[in-house]
Amino acid sequence: MRIVLISGAGLSSTSGAPVYNDISHHPLYEAFNNPDNDEVEVVANQIADKFLSLSPSKAHRECALIESVCNQLDIEFCHYTLNVDALIEKAGGSAQHVYGSVQAPSSLVKFRSMPQVDLSALNWGPDDIVFLLGVSEQGLPLAYITSCIDSAGGNVFSYNLQHNEELIGTQIVGDLSHTFSCAEVLRRIPLPISVADFGIGADVEFAEFSICGTDYTIFFTGYENSTVNPDMISSGAEKLDVGDVTRVFEVKFDVSQNIGNNTAYMRPKRNLSFKELNVLGQILMAYIYSHYACSEVKPSMYVAEASYPELNAFYRRLANCHGVELLWVHRLINNPHQQRISGDFHAFKPTS
Repeated sequence: MRIVLISGAGLSSTSGAPVYNDISHHPLYEAFNNPDNDEVEVVANQIADKFLSLSPSKAHRECALIESVCNQLDIEFCHYTLNVDALIEKAGGSAQHVYGSVQAPSSLVKFRSMPQVDLSALNWGPDDIVFLLGVSEQGLPLAYITSCIDSAGGNVFSYNLQHNEELIGTQIVGDLSHTFSCAEVLRRIPLPISVADFGIGADVEFAEFSICGTDYTIFFTGYENSTVNPDMISSGAEKLDVGDVTRVFEVKFDVSQNIGNNTAYMRPKRNLSFKELNVLGQILMAYIYSHYACSEVKPSMYVAEASYPELNAFYRRLANCHGVELLWVHRLINNPHQQRISGDFHAFKPTS
């Protein structure tokens, strides 16, 4: 599987960067494209200076987060951008700049007439999932590229301000700052989920992944083997208007080493940073989405309990932020059965 981002002016316009129509008649742009200009290197440096004050937007940060998550899940990732700004890099991500980058003004000159990557000639495959971010027909032959991806069996999702009748694939119309997110990408990715007994006498669905060298396991346990108090499940089902609790799944995750050592939910030796916790939350929700998509019983609700109070803030962020982005109905429900050392109860209702 390969995740490919192809970004255009619509991505950086969220940070105030100009689009083609804004600069096509600007004196600097005209001077830069003048083949007889002997001082084109000077002009390139002047153009680069214009971009230094720009700051990355939410959309740039989401691109960087997608890259981080893909790296942790060992998913091949690449980002091609038609933009010359360094906003992706400022956001902590990386990209291959088709027409050069202001980080190296000489590259703007080198690739001004001949791009360093011909995106229309790339080889596509059935495992490719491609996201077009604010790319217009002025920047690329989009209809041809989406046709090639589709013919190869890949999937295309295009995010732009306007619908394009000529494109193949799913189109999401609106400002990228509101429509595009890491969660949006991850819910399109089919992640593998395995089945094992784990000594409880029943099959448990699970998946394993790593965050910065620490291995984690996420479990999906059916209603019959759930450790959550039945009254809490009923309370969650009532508040979320869930009729069939037999299709409820409990979600747990733990450091994989704890499972082998019989030290359930012992904290890892190293605390995760805020950025790493964000990646962990994204991965957990991605696996929940994959479980929902591939489950034969179509879960009616997911429930979880924090093992200790310090995890409540993490679960609240997971529910209140990622849940909304993932289009899940969620509810944080106080647990009247909790002991002093336990955390809160959480219920998530998936939507198609």
